[in-house]
Amino acid sequence: MGLLENIQHLCEEIGTSVPKLEQELGFGKGSIYKWAKSSPTLDKLEKVANYLKVSLDYLLDRGSIFDLGPYIEEERHEQGLSAEEFSSLLGISPSELDRYENQEIPLTDKLEDKIMSIFGMTSAEFRDKYGLFDEKIPDEFDGDINSYISYEKIKEKEASQDFGPTLETIAAHHDEDEWTEEDLEDIEQFKEFIRMRREKRNKE
Repeated sequence: MGLLENIQHLCEEIGTSVPKLEQELGFGKGSIYKWAKSSPTLDKLEKVANYLKVSLDYLLDRGSIFDLGPYIEEERHEQGLSAEEFSSLLGISPSELDRYENQEIPLTDKLEDKIMSIFGMTSAEFRDKYGLFDEKIPDEFDGDINSYISYEKIKEKEASQDFGPTLETIAAHHDEDEWTEEDLEDIEQFKEFIRMRREKRNKE
């Protein structure tokens, strides 16, 4: 999928449009449509990625070990769900599900959350099951993938607000008005990890 198509799809996912996106970001009218034939600046790409809440790699569709489509299909079969049943649970058409599973269109965070809820596992557990989590988990997390992912999510949120995150301050400082319910759950999970880590250190 090309950059423009990717942006259009992501805009649809959050209920907006490319013209509205241009207006929100202060871009010239029709400027994003020109990206189909010309290369935008890195600064503009980053603004679009931040607004759409995706990584730059995701926006550019560079591919990643986190391309989950084929593994979602495998897990769906393992759980005995047909394409029709699964797409109905997700609120999408079977043809759209097929495009996701074949990696023709990018999987959004919102849809991934729905999928994992149906599968009865977290994204971290899913990635771990299929060997997709290839990042080295820092020693202080004791191999706890869920805590590490929660930390990374919070760190990314803090960075987008120009804060200087650390393991301690992320867990201890946050303004609840600026966080979604999911963010707060991640924070609470990470705070619990920090408490457990401190207790472990005190015993050593």
